[in-house]
Amino acid sequence: MFKRKAFDKMKKFTALAAAIIICVMLLSSCSGGEKAPDGMQLASVEGEPFKLYVPEEMSLNTESGVSSAFSYVPDKLIISARYYTPDNDSPSLEDYMNYCAEGYAASLELFKLESINADVLSGADALKMIYTASIDGVDYTCTQITALHKGDMVSLNFYIPTATVESYASVRDSVIAEFVLCDKPEPVNDEVVDKKTPEGMKIASSDNLEYRLYVPKSWICNSESGRSEAYYPESERSNVTVTSYSPNEGIGTADYIAMCEEEYAKSVKGYELIEKTELKVASRDAISITFKANYENTDITVKQVCFIYGGMVYSITYTAKTDVFESHLEDVDKMITAFTFR
Repeated sequence: MFKRKAFDKMKKFTALAAAIIICVMLLSSCSGGEKAPDGMQLASVEGEPFKLYVPEEMSLNTESGVSSAFSYVPDKLIISARYYTPDNDSPSLEDYMNYCAEGYAASLELFKLESINADVLSGADALKMIYTASIDGVDYTCTQITALHKGDMVSLNFYIPTATVESYASVRDSVIAEFVLCDKPEPVNDEVVDKKTPEGMKIASSDNLEYRLYVPKSWICNSESGRSEAYYPESERSNVTVTSYSPNEGIGTADYIAMCEEEYAKSVKGYELIEKTELKVASRDAISITFKANYENTDITVKQVCFIYGGMVYSITYTAKTDVFESHLEDVDKMITAFTFR
């Protein structure tokens, strides 16, 4: 009998932007240098047990830390992939898909399960679930294809506006055809430092960026990954990321945070603001919000610190499973205090 506790912990918690995309919408070795198929581009982030390729005209969302891309048709079309590692009991594909369907039914408006049928993903036996839902007032037809691959449940997801679902059938088919299941590479954990690195810390941001993200040496990071992120080595994968946003027109930190709060309240399942404070980051005025949310029936807590520098909005975001959130706060506060512009 399938035990629901097998899903009580997620293998990987992504940055806030990744969580929002999923909440709103809700073997061979992988080498990083391989060439993408003609007319396509790589849309998967480093360390995933798969390679996701999407059409070149789509906009990548990999900077958020999630393997995904999007375009407008004119409503948003999203293609994403993710994986989940059961902790103990390994559920069957059928159990897992039914579990996902229950979660979607609880979180998506006008959810309707259309079908769950046998399929194949990258040569592996899979199940394909098709369902419809209303997302931000738009009717979507969604497809999830999941295969059990070396202990991981790997899912390829399509969120297509129902009005255009037929016209994008060839895009969906080409993405499925080029999807690759592969081994997860061993994490690279470098210890790059500079003259300003605080004792016991290392650099988790690329050398070509205008800032330095310093993290404790006990956290896992790769300063050459192209992303500013680090995670704590535990099954919950608590993580910190830095992202930047260039607004079309000038905006203050308070206005940006207010905009975020409004969007989260509308779009993020289980959103509950816990704390809102003012602070300084790299000598800039900043605002921090801490809130709870629910991702696939798992409670998470997020601390997001925002500030303005050179007309850009910067966010330092800490995401963790709620029951371990407090245990890493001291480390996260050290990261925020040490953050600096070069």
